[in-house]
Amino acid sequence: RVTSRLRTELGHELPVRALFETPTIAQLATTLGTSAAVDTTAVRRAERPAAVPLSYAQERLWFLDRMDPDGNAYTVPVALHLFGALDPAALEQALHQLAARHEILRTRFAEGADSAPAQVIEPTGSLPLVQVDAGDWDDVDLVAALHQEASRPFDLAHGPLARAHLFRLDPQQHVLLLSMHHIVTDGWSYRIVARELDELYAALRERQPSRLTEPALQYADYAIWERSWLQGELVEGQAAYWREQLAGLEPLDLPTDRPRPAVRSSRGATHTLNLPDTLTTALHKLGQDHGVTTFMTLMATYQILLRTYTGHHDIAVGTPVANRNRSETEDLIGFFVNTLVLRADLTGNPTLREVLNRTRDTALNAYAHQDLPFERLVSELAPQRDLSRTPLFQTMLTVHGSTTDISHCWQLAGLDVQTLPLDDTVAKFDLTVSATEAGPELTIDFTYSTDLFDASTIERLATHFQHLLTAVTTEPDTRLDDLDLLSPDERRRILHEWNDTTAPYPHDRTVHQLVEQQARLRPEAIALVQGERRFSYRELNERANQLAHRLRESGVHPDTTVGICAERSPELVIGLLAVLKAGAAYLPLDPTHPTERLTHLLTSTDTAVVLHHPHQTGLAASLGGTLLALDDPTTAGHPTTDPDPVAHPGSLAFVLHTSGSTGTPKGVQITHRNVLRLTHNTRITDTTPDDVFLHLNSIAFDASSYEIWTPLTTGATLAIAAPGRTTTETATHDIHTHRPTVLLLTTALFHTLVEESSQALAGVRHVLTGGEALSATHVRTFLELHPGSAVVNVYGPTESTTMATCFTCRPGSWEGPVPIGRPIDNTRIHLLDPAGRPVPIGVTGELYLGGDGLARGYHHQPALTADRFVPDPFTPGARLYRTGDLARYRPDGTLDFLGRTDDQVKIRGHRIEPGEIDARLLEHPAVTASTTVVREDTPGDKRLVAYLTTNSTNPPSTSEL
Repeated sequence: RVTSRLRTELGHELPVRALFETPTIAQLATTLGTSAAVDTTAVRRAERPAAVPLSYAQERLWFLDRMDPDGNAYTVPVALHLFGALDPAALEQALHQLAARHEILRTRFAEGADSAPAQVIEPTGSLPLVQVDAGDWDDVDLVAALHQEASRPFDLAHGPLARAHLFRLDPQQHVLLLSMHHIVTDGWSYRIVARELDELYAALRERQPSRLTEPALQYADYAIWERSWLQGELVEGQAAYWREQLAGLEPLDLPTDRPRPAVRSSRGATHTLNLPDTLTTALHKLGQDHGVTTFMTLMATYQILLRTYTGHHDIAVGTPVANRNRSETEDLIGFFVNTLVLRADLTGNPTLREVLNRTRDTALNAYAHQDLPFERLVSELAPQRDLSRTPLFQTMLTVHGSTTDISHCWQLAGLDVQTLPLDDTVAKFDLTVSATEAGPELTIDFTYSTDLFDASTIERLATHFQHLLTAVTTEPDTRLDDLDLLSPDERRRILHEWNDTTAPYPHDRTVHQLVEQQARLRPEAIALVQGERRFSYRELNERANQLAHRLRESGVHPDTTVGICAERSPELVIGLLAVLKAGAAYLPLDPTHPTERLTHLLTSTDTAVVLHHPHQTGLAASLGGTLLALDDPTTAGHPTTDPDPVAHPGSLAFVLHTSGSTGTPKGVQITHRNVLRLTHNTRITDTTPDDVFLHLNSIAFDASSYEIWTPLTTGATLAIAAPGRTTTETATHDIHTHRPTVLLLTTALFHTLVEESSQALAGVRHVLTGGEALSATHVRTFLELHPGSAVVNVYGPTESTTMATCFTCRPGSWEGPVPIGRPIDNTRIHLLDPAGRPVPIGVTGELYLGGDGLARGYHHQPALTADRFVPDPFTPGARLYRTGDLARYRPDGTLDFLGRTDDQVKIRGHRIEPGEIDARLLEHPAVTASTTVVREDTPGDKRLVAYLTTNSTNPPSTSEL
């Protein structure tokens, strides 16, 4: 009896040996064997209340239906192709009798004065058969009519909630379309409809009384009984189990192709996967060997797949149960299905075999506590309601045996009946995986929300699922972190084709050598301009040469650093070039930064010489070391000839400090080769001598290296913005003044300019922007206003010399969020999982960067360098920088940026580690705890806010902190 009940409930056989070997099975057997029977006497129809309540299952569908914007998510249609001599009158009368036998087919759902829905049963009613002459229709017309009718919404309040249409193709061919709202039917019910319709039709056709007996109960009786039975200790016991099982459950965020809409719709599509017979046979053998069902194997494998796709180890998947574990309900039409949530804990890097065992225990315990209706469970757990997703789980898995697949249960006396597929798919969840077993065949349908996913994404997911199923059957002792989902073709594409970025550039030269070359080729061309001041390449080179000779006298040499503390000016640029000509590396010092920070940078890099503006003598003096004014008149007495070269392409060009999580800034060491790989990168922009670049950013910001050295090493003009803090007003003025053709803006400044001063950007050929998420709306607005321009979304940390990827935005070139693009020339990109393996297309991974832009490491921090600059497992002898950024591949190889693995944030393009701020605040003796977060109270205006506690009754002031 228990085995029969299990087969009925699960839709497939459970290995008999498991009944006696697994304690949980014994518990399940006891539960099923002692389930309360429906007391038919206590629920006689005469005792019904005036307003019949909904069953708990119906109550859930009532609310879900009201949330469905399309109104057809819960329509359950079946289309039957009938071959042979049909008696339409008998069929119509059979449908009438079917409705007379089952009140649920005459039920509608009205909202009472207290806003609670109730069942309203019409005392009489029928299921009319609408007949349509389709004799002159072609297949396209028929399919369109079926789809239109099958997707027509139902009105729960007014009914009817069941419809029948008969399309006559010719005397020997008809198509019968039955449509019901899910609130009055389920898959089991359709099998009852099929059985009784066949019996009634046969009896009417032969003019004989049917053999069907009067139903002992109606669905309304069951609903009343369920409400009275599910009370007290029974509910509390079941609820206690589920509260413990699902405590702390978070929504599962599958990586989607499009942002999740505020209100989910039911628009969907289906991809079908037919497993090879050999794999199906292997799955069955695995079940026999391990005492698990096909459902358990598929569930375990699916949850492993979701772990890979989401990076989460806590995976919840819904699964339906027929909820007909009482003999009194087996012949009732109605919606009985309950939903269970199977939660997997995949921590600890278990083997596939261990996951199978965990899944078996979880499933059996869930079946033993299946009486609690899902709606009651949601009420008990009270998760935060979100109209964009379903509560508790967002993806479902079902398994149908040949006996539970309703497509095989239809027959009508004297007719050959074939089920027709209906392609109007509705997606009740983000993704539903439905497996159907038919003998040796196992077919898996992936029904997905088309609001969220592309067809190609689900096709890849299905391929990965099959790959995992193969691994489960052939290598069950493999640990999860050792699984590899990539096919050979996908591996080749990800590792090699998309990293084929080798391109020529002057890798054997230094930055200043290329500037000297431009001075020889185009000596009178304008190199620098600020306001009315102009410097030719000859003047720039000669002034820098004189200062470089002076610096050499001061003892600088390759791989030493020279501090430069100055505002934007031609003298600043001359000083940077002079440091490189002298063979040293420059250490940018922003004069607006706190003196304490600047002093720390000088001390930590052993910098002895500092270049400065004359009016900043006081600040420079406070920093210590040897001071040289950028326009010291004594420098003019030095030679104007190029100094003998002492630096080489691998020598340091500059050291730039970024935020550090421990409170200590990190000095990134950038070489000449690193810089030239950036400045001569045609994937970013094709620079010509006619271009004008605007130096708008602080030299302590890595973007300045692109702004300054790209024009000067390629013969273009560098326009220098006015000194001081850059605002929307000052940026607009500088752009109007200098009319740049290439402009590098922080994302925040780009957004503001598009909103407030877009005309200022007219004539800019390429607007490069990066540092934060780029608004697609702002990009489209800019492109509409300036059709001849392009926006280049750039991404890259300082450790990869400012830029590692780029995406050129042109009208119609992308959908959804703006991607960060593909690797620029001579750059390698790898997306790796926590175990260091490449992730499949569409799956989130940590971004690793390699190639000629990779910095030498962190200055005087070998341990940190070793931690972040790791060996490249795919290129012997090479290194990769571990960014801590999360991304994923689109099918064409472009990258979407998805966030961080840590707390690092970006504000107005600046990389900030909140831990650095917390560490500094905790140095105050009165501060006992601190946490720093980003707030955006005004859209687009991000602010850092530190929250702290003190141990003093007189806490420190804000200014002191």
